[in-house]
Amino acid sequence: MVSPNGNGTADLGPMQVNTTWVDRIARRWHSTPAQTYAALRDSSCANIEAGAWILGQAMHEAHGDLWQAVAFYHSHTPRHGNAYLRRFYDIALTMMARNRRGDRS
Repeated sequence: MVSPNGNGTADLGPMQVNTTWVDRIARRWHSTPAQTYAALRDSSCANIEAGAWILGQAMHEAHGDLWQAVAFYHSHTPRHGNAYLRRFYDIALTMMARNRRGDRS
């Protein structure tokens, strides 16, 4: 899955890893940017590993503050990161409420 953004980047795969990360992840994986892009786009496992690593980087930057790390995962620009965090939090609350009710839909 590739989701183009208005700023010329794209988000790849289930973790929506932004293409701005491709070069750094390629170096981490000892791979080429082209191979890394394809893996992030086509392999759920590779995409989730990269997304977890990015969240780990954000956790370090946020000094262990999970919610700030979630905002940083999306953007370090406060208005974008905070808007993303609100959406993430609302979705998490909805999923927890469904789980408590036993609703799996």
